[in-house]
Amino acid sequence: MLASPLANPSHRSPSRASIALLLLCLLILLPATSVHAVSAQGRVSVTLGNADTLATTAYTIGNFRTGNGETVTGYTVSFPAGPDVSGATSAGTGDIVSYPAANAVRVELGTTIPQRTTFQIALGNVINPSTAGEYQLVQIVFHRNAGNETFTMGARDGLFTITAAPFLLLTIETPDGSSAVDFGDVYPGIPTDSIEITLTVQSSDSYTITRTLGGDAAALGLIATGVPEDLRSAGTTVYVDSLTLEPPWETTPEIPYTATVDYAVVQQ
Repeated sequence: MLASPLANPSHRSPSRASIALLLLCLLILLPATSVHAVSAQGRVSVTLGNADTLATTAYTIGNFRTGNGETVTGYTVSFPAGPDVSGATSAGTGDIVSYPAANAVRVELGTTIPQRTTFQIALGNVINPSTAGEYQLVQIVFHRNAGNETFTMGARDGLFTITAAPFLLLTIETPDGSSAVDFGDVYPGIPTDSIEITLTVQSSDSYTITRTLGGDAAALGLIATGVPEDLRSAGTTVYVDSLTLEPPWETTPEIPYTATVDYAVVQQ
């Protein structure tokens, strides 16, 4: 009598074992699905109101979208070296802006961004870099009640271009905010206490700064020190000029005197 192949257990067992092993491999190889509270809608773009060097302008960053059941209470944007974000603003009602680190701006939103909402980040009063070229945001941290989520820029995310443009600004600050300083009564041969004048130069190119003393400077013995009169590099630089009076004995007393200090900045 011939034995049926189905009755042979050694014929069935390898097939069952192979199927079980195959199913196990498939289960192991299935990737886990990651869910982000905030996702980028395509590449993250950065739009500038004015892309000129050293221009004070607005930066708009986006687009982003909150996930299902997720809300955003704020964000921290980290900029590269170059832009000055120390005075950055956010226009939303009730928004609170702080600066947790160099080149970083944190915004606590007055109005929370709800779930399934597409939104942009808008920051104002950012000063562009003094050097033209392409820059890239470092990262954005989205703040949520469930915890922070960090969005790291990809190779083509967060890029923006600064274009070269002539820019020159000189700001002069006196102790009382006026355009003059008063030394009060002065006496021949006795130097006064110094009064400091702060000058801020913002320039898109190299420049020279000079100082000219005029009016009754000689009669008052006006001495000014602190501003280097040589070629300076582009960018933002703060100078402190110290003014002192020491009238010579030849100066006629009991007469009001006025000296002038003229500063000139010439871009190369």
